[in-house]
Order: sequence, then structure tokens, then C-alpha cells
Amino acid sequence: MAKWCLEVGEEQYYEVVRKWLERQGYYCGGSIAVRGKPNFYQNIGTKHRRADVAGVKNVGNRYEDDIEVVAIEVRDRALVSERDINDTDRYRYCAHKCYLATTASITEQYRLIAERRNIGLLQLEKGKQEPRLLHEPTPRKPEDYAEMMAFLDSFEIVKCSICGCFFERFHRTEESYYSYFEMTRPAYFKVSKETQKLDPLDLKEVEKLSSEYKINRYICYPCLEELFLKPRKIERRKRMLEFHACWTKDGKGFLCLVGEEKTCTEYIYNPIEIVEHLRDKHNIDPYKQEIKGWTEKHERAWEKHISKKG
Repeated sequence: MAKWCLEVGEEQYYEVVRKWLERQGYYCGGSIAVRGKPNFYQNIGTKHRRADVAGVKNVGNRYEDDIEVVAIEVRDRALVSERDINDTDRYRYCAHKCYLATTASITEQYRLIAERRNIGLLQLEKGKQEPRLLHEPTPRKPEDYAEMMAFLDSFEIVKCSICGCFFERFHRTEESYYSYFEMTRPAYFKVSKETQKLDPLDLKEVEKLSSEYKINRYICYPCLEELFLKPRKIERRKRMLEFHACWTKDGKGFLCLVGEEKTCTEYIYNPIEIVEHLRDKHNIDPYKQEIKGWTEKHERAWEKHISKKG
């Protein structure tokens, strides 16, 4: 019960700290709603690094995008402890700046420790909406870049593989709008060494790989708009590289994924028709066709069909 009360005590300061961080020029979430509520970067992070409040801002230049990440540990205690300092200091692995925001009186001893370890100090006062800055840390590169990216991913922040910008990953269902295009790729040298694949970049085989052999990459929507004439067809083009046709979600038949005409994009084919369509329209040999959702039952129907034709 005491622990629950403590957590509630700390949470009452999250908004105070977040608004202070926003006044310093950081973005702390809120533009995307999750379950009807703004997704502020509060009590967020990875399994090993959960920040009470976090923020990001762009610090790059016109030639290259770069980002600065800040993480804040909030404590509602009577006294500052060594644990408070250590818990805050651990954010150096994933953030450029880390702060301890506390209601406790900060002694000269802990002020010196914080300065020596490059930890920012914010003094919280009950009933006041503005924390006092006692020490400003110097921005330093996170000690583990991969952990910083995992930390950002928990905020739904990713990096575009084309232009290098950092952006939020979101989907507006009412507009069918995605801010990103996600690609799954194999970890090339790991795959070639440990699975003995002749071509680790063979997209047909990517889905068969376990997660340890896969990496995810993202493209921001502006890059899709500027570099592709029909960005909304990118997802279908991706499937085209993997399959020539696929079984519809409603189970009514097969869709052609190769052509652009209405007979390819809208017509629903039965098992015999799709094989003949791919053969006659797109010159794909029946035994080289890759059809997602094709079963042994469909194969038997096709074999029976060609046997009748002699």
C-alpha cells in the first residue's frame, strides 16, 4: 500500500515536469491519441529503461537530421538517496541528458555528485507548477546507440532509411493514412553465415526467417510521395515481389498481384482461373507461380483440370 501511495505521489509531478521540458523546446508527445488519450512520453521506455518523463528535439542542421533525447527520473521523497542518483544515471545509455526531479531537499553533497556525474537537478515544490533548475547537464552522446533507438521506438519514433529524419510512426484509420512504410529485411551477414542461404536478400524467404535474423526499416511518407509516383501502391508492390497472387481475406478467391489492369486488381479468380490468368496474361509458367494461400486442395484441382485437357 505504501508503494502504491508513493507512485501516486510521483505521478502528480509528471505533468509539471513535462510542461517544463516543453518550455525548453522539447517535444514530449501528445499529438497522437492512444485509446482516446494523448500519448505523452510519461512512464515510458524499454523493459530496462523506463523514464518517468521523456522528451526529444531536433538538433541537426540543413544537411543532416539529428536528435537529442532527454530522460527524467521523478521522485517524491523526504531525502535524496544514492539509488535516486544511480537510477537517473542509467539513462546515459539511451539519452543525451538525464535529470533527477525531486521534492527532497538537495544537499551540497548530492549536488556535487550530480555535477560530477553530469546529472541535471530539478527541485520540485508542492503546490508549484514550475520546478527550479539547480544544475543543467551537458548533452553527451548516449553510451549505447542501439539502446537509444529501442528507447525511441517505445515512443513510436523511428528513423527514415532514405532521408535520415526522425519521425513519429502512426496510422490514422479514418483516412487510411500511414506516416511510414515498414520494410522487413534479413540481417545479411548473419543470415548468410548461420543459415547457409545462397541469397540472404531473397524476399521470398524473409517470412520464413526467425526474428533473430530480421531487421526492420522505415521510410517516412514524404519520401514515398517524392520518390514514388503512386506511394499508396507501395504495399502492394512489396507483395508483388513475394507473390504473383494471393487468397483474399474474405475467402472468395484469388487476386492477381502482378498487373495494373482492373482484371488484375479487382477481379476475383478461382484456383483454375488464377493459374491460367498468370500463365496467359503474364507469361508465368504454372510451376513457377508463387501464390499465397495455395493449398494441396487447389493443387489437386489444377492437376485434375490439366489431365482432362489432355
